[in-house]
Amino acid sequence: MPNSVVINNSSEELYLWSFGDNVSDQITVAPGASWSEGLHRGATNPGSSIKISKVPNSLWTSAPTLIVGYTLDPDKLWFSLDAVNGAPFAGHKLTLSSEGSTSNMVWSDGQKPAGTAVGVGNVNSDLVLTIHPGA
Repeated sequence: MPNSVVINNSSEELYLWSFGDNVSDQITVAPGASWSEGLHRGATNPGSSIKISKVPNSLWTSAPTLIVGYTLDPDKLWFSLDAVNGAPFAGHKLTLSSEGSTSNMVWSDGQKPAGTAVGVGNVNSDLVLTIHPGA
């Protein structure tokens, strides 16, 4: 089964929450560590997301948050990368990729590039967000 994966190559702890039909408890990802869970479809909403912040216990605050969104179709994985309330990883290269995709995303400085992008990948491949070391 393919996974959603977050790789923390930054020097700071990350805090994330997984959303589907329910919201997970806060998960801490140490520098140099990674986190993963199986890609899943919601029963009431087919979309899922992972919200990531550098601020603990910030899910319901206005802290800058990175959002990885994805939807599984029978034969495609649709994915996106967005940020709300600022750019939590300004100065860090961010990559969101899925094997076999021609629409992987790269934010070279942690800021969302102009335009709106939706990636399409293989439903049988992992979706991997890598947060690279800061500049």
